[in-house]
Amino acid sequence: PGRTDNEIKNYWNYTGLVDAIHNGEGKCWTTKVRCEEELIEAIETANGPKKDSFCFIEVIVHKDDTSKELLEWGSRVSAANSRPPNPQ
Repeated sequence: PGRTDNEIKNYWNYTGLVDAIHNGEGKCWTTKVRCEEELIEAIETANGPKKDSFCFIEVIVHKDDTSKELLEWGSRVSAANSRPPNPQ
């Protein structure tokens, strides 16, 4: 209540989900990044030492850090999802 879909940082732990599925077996690597430098380092790790692993990089960004195109797309998706179903 009182939150939007864009406010998920306290509700989801994507890397934790991947770690739980992995359960310490096989080749899996996860990380969270919060800035461009961390992302570059994570991609280098995924393409280097962890290249034979399933790599999952969770990118944490400010909820308002978006492009005008993404905002427009989100608005259109929201409008489409709020229509009643089309019986066929």
